[in-house]
Amino acid sequence: MSFGLPGLAGLHCCLVNPIAQLYTPVQHAALWLGAVFHGLESFDDFATAAHGLAASHALAGDEHYALAGVVKKLRQVTAPLTNPPPTPEPILSLVLAGPGEPPPVEPGTAAAFALHRAGAGIVVRDPDPLVVHVLVPEVITDTPVELWDPEDGPLGQWRWQWFTTGKRPSLLHEVGPGDADRLLATATSEAATLIGQRKRQPTATPVDPRLTIGRLDDYFDYPGIPAATPLRTQQLLARADRVTAVVHTTIFAAGDHSLDGELFRLARPIRQARAAATNYALADFARSAFAARR
Repeated sequence: MSFGLPGLAGLHCCLVNPIAQLYTPVQHAALWLGAVFHGLESFDDFATAAHGLAASHALAGDEHYALAGVVKKLRQVTAPLTNPPPTPEPILSLVLAGPGEPPPVEPGTAAAFALHRAGAGIVVRDPDPLVVHVLVPEVITDTPVELWDPEDGPLGQWRWQWFTTGKRPSLLHEVGPGDADRLLATATSEAATLIGQRKRQPTATPVDPRLTIGRLDDYFDYPGIPAATPLRTQQLLARADRVTAVVHTTIFAAGDHSLDGELFRLARPIRQARAAATNYALADFARSAFAARR
């Protein structure tokens, strides 16, 4: 019972379809990986959530260990940062790549290409400030990847690629959750104003927006987030989900492409909101782990 938003969950489509940058399940993967890494969730709960995102997982170069291999390697490369002494600084962060937003890795590297191709990845801090690790899930499936209905279960396999490369200083100011919330609200208001000023033709196939948005809310909440996730993160992700659902309902469910220009301009503030919300939680996880070990 899938309803299509081609490429939204298919990480490989982001360079072709800008709407694919509005949501990525890597957001959930980053939250769960951060929670289990910092001891706030059990590995079993992490594995259950991960298998809600993809039917199976494999770590490139270590195919037999899958998710356990990802966590094991993460602990190995970050051991100097955590044992001892622990650090309150974030070790993991979510990166969402898009037009005008280069990832924080050396350009021209395999890591940079994978991040651009997928549109999302998890960056791991290294003891060497000039080095960075990047986890990028590659979707492997025999069928076109779409935005699936939660009743259908997960699609395909994630093959986790691990890259170690040079770090590129960010050329852009990192947006915090407060600024991201404001930027998203402003962009949404401006888009609504532009849409209100245009004369539109009624769509050929009317849809019930409440039904479609409700089903999309179920999708975005699937498979849930760690219990330790801060309320501020939950609220900002909920705002991003609602705006994304409206964009999907208008362009894809209703088949109305007359507003593409106004709606696609929301892609960047939505990405900023998702990254800011997720990274706020990952930083909070790190602080909690640091406080518990002091």
